[in-house]
Amino acid sequence: MPFGRKSPLEALALPGVMLAYKYSQFRQRRREAASRRVTERELSALHHKIANAKGHVPVLGQQMDAQIYAQRFKVYT
Repeated sequence: MPFGRKSPLEALALPGVMLAYKYSQFRQRRREAASRRVTERELSALHHKIANAKGHVPVLGQQMDAQIYAQRFKVYT
């Protein structure tokens, strides 16, 4: 068949094929998003577990001056 012409069966099936493809893409994206959320949750829990094992939980975005840091973590200078 020439490139511009399609069989009647192909013309009837094409919308259903496209719909099935888009639905498959949608399901795949949802699975990836759910997997990413679980991975981020596990990574966060691991981070807190490691931080607690070191004796403190770091607070991002805050600066402590040297005296408070030394008192809190018993750093002797």
